[in-house]
Amino acid sequence: MPSPRRLRGATLWRGEPALSSIQPVSAPNQAPSRLLQTLAVALLVGWLVLGARVTATLSTGGRGTLAILDPALILLGVAIWCCTPTGRGKIVPARMYWRSAGPLFLLLLLLPVLGVAHGTHNVRSLYSIALVAVPWSIFMVGRVAGDPRTWTRGVTVAIWIHGAYGAAQLMGRLSLLPDALSGWMAAWDLSSQAAYAESYIVSQRSTGVLINPNSYGLWSVLAVVFSVFYLRGRTRAISIALALTGVYASESRTAMAALVVSLIVVALTGRGLDAILKMVALVAAAAVPLAVLNWFGMLQSFFSESTLERMRSGWLVLTGRGVDENLAGRFEAWDLARTMSADHWLGTWGPPQVTLGQSIDSQYLALFLQGSLPLLLAYLLLLISPLIVLPKRRRRPFVALSVAVATMSLTATAFENMAAMGLVWCALVIDALRLRAYGDETVRSEVAEVSHDKVAAA
Repeated sequence: MPSPRRLRGATLWRGEPALSSIQPVSAPNQAPSRLLQTLAVALLVGWLVLGARVTATLSTGGRGTLAILDPALILLGVAIWCCTPTGRGKIVPARMYWRSAGPLFLLLLLLPVLGVAHGTHNVRSLYSIALVAVPWSIFMVGRVAGDPRTWTRGVTVAIWIHGAYGAAQLMGRLSLLPDALSGWMAAWDLSSQAAYAESYIVSQRSTGVLINPNSYGLWSVLAVVFSVFYLRGRTRAISIALALTGVYASESRTAMAALVVSLIVVALTGRGLDAILKMVALVAAAAVPLAVLNWFGMLQSFFSESTLERMRSGWLVLTGRGVDENLAGRFEAWDLARTMSADHWLGTWGPPQVTLGQSIDSQYLALFLQGSLPLLLAYLLLLISPLIVLPKRRRRPFVALSVAVATMSLTATAFENMAAMGLVWCALVIDALRLRAYGDETVRSEVAEVSHDKVAAA
């Protein structure tokens, strides 16, 4: 039998510490205070829900609006790292990090600095470093709030609030809410969107407590996947129902495609025919309320004309029989980006939308413009990393999440949507905390159809 010293250095799989070497997140005499844990998780949940709505006006030469919960979360991460005994510990093995998000995060840190130093971008471009600082801060919160159940409850609260508000927006458009309530919501939505730019104002699609319907569509798809793997029972059913409502209410066609693709991946990566049949039954159960509404002749009232028109327009584009105005606008922006790439063959270094003067509705193209092929390849590495760094028993939820993000990245800057990506980072933290807390090689889902085998204790 290997000595204890030998066991401590052993590995189970590509960079993961052996189960015998896994220790609790913090020793009892070094455990963070309950108050710090509560405040850290509360701020994280507040950021997930209101991160896009709580803003301050600043004169920076740009849009003049700062989402102040972003720096608040980053400052919390810095405080945890500097002031708590567990702050500098590792929650993810270094080898796993550098074979997944590490190269992308390193480039996203360095490129804006190079752009400012070179004089091609002004100092406000450094704010794009938040794309790295925010997930780092989420992992710092994981260091002090070591109970995975606390994280799961917090994320569930965020899913319910976004889903309920998005459903209320839909009901308001269909005149199913009191005028006072729907009027207050519409006024809040308008002021929140206008704080960023006039182009953000969208009144015929649900945004949840975000400000953009496509962002809400991505959030809702990821919320479906999260609910399938990390929740159980009635909580799981309610979360899936609210998240599915969000996918529909956002009217994001790419989000609907991402949902279908991710659920197919969930079914196909299950263990045998039984898992596939259970997943099909789960999806079919979500259609029961629609069937009941149709039986009583009420289904048509829940479908707005704009939703039906967007679906029809998208189908005509796919079959080559029509032109969609939104898609045409994306093609125009992509063509401008292609022209810009010829002038910046090493990349713009800073955020390319600052140079272009408008959004780039494709994460792949945006990253290629910013850092050329190395940055794009680093993003692709992140998307396929569950297949590289995770064992088969643990990779299933993250493959589904990656597929959803990869699909949305075709027509949206999915990775730059920090609130939606927050669900992915939270899932990673929950996975790491469960592994440490339970000595379990898998994501410990209590749901039979998505649970995995436990690793036998050696």
